[in-house]
Amino acid sequence: FSKSEGWQKNWVAFAADEVGSPIFVDMLTGKVYTANTDDGEWKTFYVAQSLNHYIDALGEIEKISENRETPEQLRYNPVPEAISDSILSIIDHANPDIVLWYWELFMENYDMDPNWEDFE
Repeated sequence: FSKSEGWQKNWVAFAADEVGSPIFVDMLTGKVYTANTDDGEWKTFYVAQSLNHYIDALGEIEKISENRETPEQLRYNPVPEAISDSILSIIDHANPDIVLWYWELFMENYDMDPNWEDFE
């Protein structure tokens, strides 16, 4: 992760995750990030090489989402580890140096706010 004081004018948010963290494109680099803030400092986490790569990753996850659209359905129909690992490998290969835990969260049932300190 990296730190930045205040929201940067070259960051354009296009979504928020389930805990309210922004998902945004850095318009200078074209890379996609998520972030959280503490005392006015933003901690950014690199999650995709570009917006197109982000959309492609979501497409890979969508392929396995049938009957897993809600946390309850996912609990009763978890993604087999081999399939999860395969999708994560595809995403990781297309987006070198990303924080892969971000994509793991899409395939697991997280009912609470993650501890961001665990991801530094």
